[in-house]
Amino acid sequence: MALRPGGPTRATVQRRAGPAVAQARRLIKAYADWQASGVGAFELDGKMVDAPVVKAAEQVLNKARAAGVPV
Repeated sequence: MALRPGGPTRATVQRRAGPAVAQARRLIKAYADWQASGVGAFELDGKMVDAPVVKAAEQVLNKARAAGVPV
């Protein structure tokens, strides 16, 4: 996400990204906990989480970092 003239301010980008970043952080932490137990998939907030979901969460965090959003 690039900031450019006429586009959203950094504060706006951070505010909009906040919930997605928080959820991605929770998911990655839960994944690390479950990975230690050797389980391939697990449940978080009543939803199944597997490798593609974890990868998507990692991409959210990477994009947030690239946009200067605290992760």
